[in-house]
Amino acid sequence: MLNKSLFVLIILFTTTASLFASDFVSPGLKLNDKFQRREGDVFVKIGHAKEFTDYGFANYSFHVYLKNNPEEKIGFVCVNYCQKKSFQCEKAETIEISLMEIDKNQQRKGYGEAALRTVFGVFRADNRRSLEFKNFRLSVGLGYDRFAARSLYGKLGFVVSKSTPGTGYQSMKLAR
Repeated sequence: MLNKSLFVLIILFTTTASLFASDFVSPGLKLNDKFQRREGDVFVKIGHAKEFTDYGFANYSFHVYLKNNPEEKIGFVCVNYCQKKSFQCEKAETIEISLMEIDKNQQRKGYGEAALRTVFGVFRADNRRSLEFKNFRLSVGLGYDRFAARSLYGKLGFVVSKSTPGTGYQSMKLAR
């Protein structure tokens, strides 16, 4: 009796998981995929890609390289790709920049802006994908040391969407 119950439970779980998974539309990003814009001095390459199809989200890490020195990684942009609301995603159809870093010696040269514009372009609808996201979000620290980051995000069109007192962070969204 136990074996039959376990078998039925496994079939039920597998069927349920596949129902959820069928809703997830993968952006088709693969390890080492390379993206660059005509303007800007950087390109980004997928360094990590993990899809959680049952939950409707994926994590990607874009490594940032200089076009004139393609062997030297100068930073990264980590992205949560959210198709539906889940424990990982506050809102459906959202691209969230979860972490970004540019090498200290390479900062204030426009590389961070170029990297973010390239990453945003990957997730906007184009000929290769039918994905169009309604929300681009990020969180940034409120400290003085994060002033340049907040200025960059403002330059790219991000506006404060939420400040939570006592956390030291504010949420920003791309205004449309």
